[in-house]
Amino acid sequence: MPPLIRLLVAIALSSTTLAVASTRSERPITGFMGQAVSRSSAFEHVNVVPMDRKQVLRDQTVVVVDGRIAAVGSASDVSVPAGAARIEGRGKFLMPGLADMHVHIWDARTLTLFVANGVTTVRNMWGAPRHVVWRREIAAGKRLGPTLYTTGPIIDGAPPVWNGSVVVVTAADAERVVAEQKLAGYDFIKVYHMLSSEAYASLVAAADRHGMKVVGHVPAAVGLDGTLRARQASIEHLTGYFEAAQTEASPLRGASDRRLLRQLPAYVDESRFPALADQTAQAGVWNSVTLIVAQKFVPASEAAALLARPEMRFVPPRIRAGWDPTKDFRMRDRTPRDWELQRRGDGLRTSLVSAMHRAGARILLGTDTPNPFVAPGSSIHEELRNLIAAGLTPYEAIRAGTRDAAEFLGGLKEFGTVEPGRRADLLMLDGNPLDDVAHVGRPSGVMIRGKWLPAAALHRMLDELADSYSRRTASFSDMPALPREGSAELNAEYDVTFGGIPDSTERLVVRRLADGRRLLAAQSVSEPLNEATVSLRLVLDASGRAETLAVSRKWPDGQASLDMRQGDPRLPSGIIGSPMLATHSLLADRVKGLAVGERVTLRRDDVELDPTVALLEATVEVERAPDAVADVAGRSVPIRVYRLETRRSNASFRGTLQIDADGWPAALEVEQQMGTLTYRRVR
Repeated sequence: MPPLIRLLVAIALSSTTLAVASTRSERPITGFMGQAVSRSSAFEHVNVVPMDRKQVLRDQTVVVVDGRIAAVGSASDVSVPAGAARIEGRGKFLMPGLADMHVHIWDARTLTLFVANGVTTVRNMWGAPRHVVWRREIAAGKRLGPTLYTTGPIIDGAPPVWNGSVVVVTAADAERVVAEQKLAGYDFIKVYHMLSSEAYASLVAAADRHGMKVVGHVPAAVGLDGTLRARQASIEHLTGYFEAAQTEASPLRGASDRRLLRQLPAYVDESRFPALADQTAQAGVWNSVTLIVAQKFVPASEAAALLARPEMRFVPPRIRAGWDPTKDFRMRDRTPRDWELQRRGDGLRTSLVSAMHRAGARILLGTDTPNPFVAPGSSIHEELRNLIAAGLTPYEAIRAGTRDAAEFLGGLKEFGTVEPGRRADLLMLDGNPLDDVAHVGRPSGVMIRGKWLPAAALHRMLDELADSYSRRTASFSDMPALPREGSAELNAEYDVTFGGIPDSTERLVVRRLADGRRLLAAQSVSEPLNEATVSLRLVLDASGRAETLAVSRKWPDGQASLDMRQGDPRLPSGIIGSPMLATHSLLADRVKGLAVGERVTLRRDDVELDPTVALLEATVEVERAPDAVADVAGRSVPIRVYRLETRRSNASFRGTLQIDADGWPAALEVEQQMGTLTYRRVR
């Protein structure tokens, strides 16, 4: 059993800070990782901050049974059940756990960071099948993490802002996508910047038919007024408000280009904020304001100081590697004037939140982690301070991430307050959070679904997590051997890194079969903790046409596969591409006749591996660059260099492919939106 899991199981079973007694009549219940834990516990002589009103209830006993709050009352009146774990609360304050209402969870390890920082509920804002699985595992006590609500994948227009978004253009697209996301188990539909007004209206109507709420950005073609009239459930990051508050003389009216819109703070008429806030309040639309995310958009000169902050060592390295302002497509081409306007925008957003607060518009606490320098979990405490700076009282700021979050999520009877019947998601603090929200960031313990984690245990969890990042874990030991039939043409292995951080390892064999056909077989194992494995098997006839294509992707929570053989109408007849370097040998074979400076555009069928395995149509523009010499598996060899630009309906990428003298891939660099993914042959 890994050390972190052993630690968490030990915490669930016992703690040096608890006096645990058991009786023969007490039936054990299932806790984290399926271990038996005491059915009941009690916080004794604690001051309760219930968050259903601005009040502190002094000297209380709070009894928890089977993960729910069973009783709250005066310590002199409430009896502690026999066998309950007793938690001393004298001089301390007990409040509901926090909800971060705008997160992106790409790495399951960050679930620990939320819990350790008192975040016991999250709303994930770009969903995939893995999130539905994690939600179920968390609820069943099989995985430590905050209660998880999730949207489906982002829905955008063409071309989308983010690669991998779901593109919706027609009413039929909207109906199909909403129905698919409802069936997949997502909680919300998330809309984005490039949707047309017609597509947006169709999505809103389809979501209403399927009983789903629409959340997300304000599409440029719809505008704030249209979004408020549609009663979109929540608006994220205050999108649409600067556009609606432009001066009459603004040259940006009607603009949708995101580079141009960086100039918006120069043309915002702040006197328009009160009317927009009133309009928002009257529409009943909530705002997850996430002030912190814009504040952390900084030039490269400020990145090192932010990365040096103590909480950053707990953030997975693969996430930190994407926090490079020189690589992030939203920041890499900004000018000094752009940065000046970014900082002006910070002040305007704070002023806008102040106007919303005065108007009674509904505000949610959220961070948009893990955007650059917005650390999962710990960043919520900085956002609490941002809300205070905007004029909210400590009670109002905390309520935006407790009771109000529960109201928005339809969970007022589930969480968000300290009262009987609610889920036992609780923070115990050394000071009164209604005096200073800084106390919320220093919990002396977290209870999540009735399981008590004292501060010392939380710190050990974080230290163990940080230590685990230095260990490479990718291994092919659990995968079947690669095929050996026929004669070998290539046997290679590639290291894959993102921003210099290990991402995965890929191995590839190419075999010539006795009948003249060619077999490509490849396997990939991802860091960390063998999170995902991919297998690809492709058989080509003598002319290079695919006869069979089999791809499978497995991860701890499930698997997906694609298996096509001769006669299957889906089987591509031309070039096949994939995120694995193996298939780039097919592209190299097709363009080997190009002279330096020549270019060609090819059609390709790309295998998509995440979030599910599928085939997507693509075009690839290839230009032969000057030849070079490069290190390949420890040897200096001549290589051919090709510049690539790949376009699909929902994504576009640029890259550079290096081919050795025998025609096999030596290296590949793919410029992604947050950094560069690099494949290099090491064997």
